[in-house]
Order: sequence, then structure tokens, then C-alpha cells
Amino acid sequence: MAVKTVKRKTAKTVIEETPNNKPGYFVGIDLHKVFMQVAVMDSAGRVLRNDRIECSRKTVKKEFSKIPANARYVLESSSVWYGMYRFLTDDLNLDVMLSNPLTTRLIAQSTKKTDKVDAVALADLLRGGYLAGCYVPEEMTVEERQLVRYRDRVVRERTKRKNLVHSILLQNGTKIAGKPFSAGFMAELHKIDDWRIEKHIDAIRFLNGDVEDCDARINDAMAANHHAKILTTIPGIGNITALALASEIGDISRFSSAGQLASYFGLVPSVRNSASMVHHGRITKAGNSLVRHLLTEAVLVHTSFARSSNTSTPVSRFYERLARKRGTSKARVAAAAKMLTIIFWMLKKDINFWTCVAEGEKSTHRDSGKGSYSQRVKDHG
Repeated sequence: MAVKTVKRKTAKTVIEETPNNKPGYFVGIDLHKVFMQVAVMDSAGRVLRNDRIECSRKTVKKEFSKIPANARYVLESSSVWYGMYRFLTDDLNLDVMLSNPLTTRLIAQSTKKTDKVDAVALADLLRGGYLAGCYVPEEMTVEERQLVRYRDRVVRERTKRKNLVHSILLQNGTKIAGKPFSAGFMAELHKIDDWRIEKHIDAIRFLNGDVEDCDARINDAMAANHHAKILTTIPGIGNITALALASEIGDISRFSSAGQLASYFGLVPSVRNSASMVHHGRITKAGNSLVRHLLTEAVLVHTSFARSSNTSTPVSRFYERLARKRGTSKARVAAAAKMLTIIFWMLKKDINFWTCVAEGEKSTHRDSGKGSYSQRVKDHG
């Protein structure tokens, strides 16, 4: 029995649509802010169309309706990917993969780089099965990420305004006693009668209200986020850090090991290997910089808690030992990676910090006196 085909005419070519669900076409999308370059390739590698499309939802819906239903899509990750990805998957019900920029680096390194070339390369990589897709978090997780990141930007802007006030005082040789930006400090600032200072004070007050609103929203989000609440059992981690970690990690099952989680946040040393020489350099600093900052700050609070309460933890012991040998800066970063290891097992097993530490110590106690792992394997043949 002959297989029937359905032909669709487009402006440039005829695309045949096979009646089964097997992907017969592969679509590469090079997304920009105003437009996207869309390349359609068949299973034989022939480029059937390669057009520039305006990013308006109406235009995208119209143009994508001309592409066969048994097509797979790959969308290049960019600063504007999320809205378009949701539109293509949720509204148009298309099979879309979000490409990992690290695996498509060859496009950026190509000597001939144009939008058309990039779109074709994406489609071809998808056809060959050479693409690794990015993790796409749930909508609520994305909202929590945006909330924490927004608060961080507001706090940074407020700090900038406060520093500008301090710079004006320094230029004028004015010194004000008391805690900076307390009620008494602000009263003294008003007495200076400098219009620039007044402008900065107005901005600081507005930003204070913005931060308070963000904190209230974060508290509400914490009530519905089980993993974030678990993370607050770690001394030194409050609601902001907990929600930032939980939202950036997302589904913990996508990480196969604690080392992979540390690598995701750039808290592992870079490695250069040449012949028999292996060089370990600074941390890679991949991933979200806000999480690295929050973790290193949490380490300081955590170790301070351990000292004041006379309660030793694996993180505090590790930090104190390394600080004596390598200094506090390197110890903070290494201890942050150590804390991530504990966080990995807390989320994997759905247990709090103290239970995780207790289980880890029991495991260490059981293995003590048995020699190294390699020795135990040798003893057992």
C-alpha cells in the first residue's frame, strides 16, 4: 500500500507532510529581540526554507502553521527565550527543545556566522541528535527566580544611592555621627540642605519600600515551597537565600551528583590537562553569580553560629581548618561548595540539615577502620 503525502505550499518551496508521528522535519530558530530566523530542514538534510520572521505572536502563529505537524523545533537560548518558548509550547503545542549554549558553541566560533547559517546549523544539529537541551523550569519556579533577582537589583541600586550620599559628605568634609541612614543620621542629612542629597534620600526611601514589598512576597512564596523551607534548617540560610537556591536548582533529580550541582553554580576549580600535567586553577564561576554570593555570605553566618553556640558542623570544621591553611577568602568559597554537597543530599532525601549531618556522620563511622575504598575492593577481590 502506497504511503500518501500531503503537500503544503509556502512562498519558496513545497513541504511534504508524512501521515505518521515520526519527526520528518527539523526547525532551527535563531531568536532575537525583534525577529527570528527560522530554517526548516527535512530528514535528508535539505533546507526547505530559511526565512526571517517578526517576533509578534500573530505573525509567528501564521508562519508556523505552514510547517508540518510532525516537525521538531530547537530554540536557541538567549535573553528573550522564555516568553517565546512558552508561546510555542503552551499556545501552539509544538515540540520545542531549548538548546544549551555550551553545546552549540561551534556556531559562535564559526568563521562564517550569519543568522541564516546559525538557524540551519541548529536544525542540522537537531536532526543529527547532537543537541543537549536546557532544563526549562516550571512557571512558578521562574517567578520565584525573578522575584529574588529583582530584589537583588533593587538592593544594589539602594547601595549605590547610599554610596553617592557618602561621596557628597566626603567631598564637603562633613562627618555625621551615628549609624548610617538611621533616623538620627537622616535628620542630620536634611540639615545640610543639599538638593542632591535630598534626591538620593527620596530614592532610598522608595527603594526601601520596594525591598519590603519583595520581602513580603518572598515570605509568601516560602510558605508554598517545601524545598526552600527545608533549606532554612541550615544555620546561616534565611528565606532569601533559601528561595534563591530552591528556585535556581529547580528539580534536584536533574543533578546526578553533588559535584555536578557545585559545577552548575561555578564552585569547582577549573582544570587544564596536558599530557601528564594537570593544573587546577580558580573556580569556573559558571552559573548564577547571585547564588555564589549568597552561599559565601551564608558560610560566614554559619561559622559564626557554630562558634557562638559551640556547635560544630561539617561546614564550620571544614572552614576553620582550611582558613588556617589557605586564608579566609579561599576557605569561604570551598566551604560554600561543601555546603552545596549537604544541600544536594538534603533535597535528594527530603530531610533537614541536622538529620542529613547525623546520617553523614553515621556513614563515616561505619566506614572508619575499613581502610581506603581501593584497599577494601582489593581485600574482597
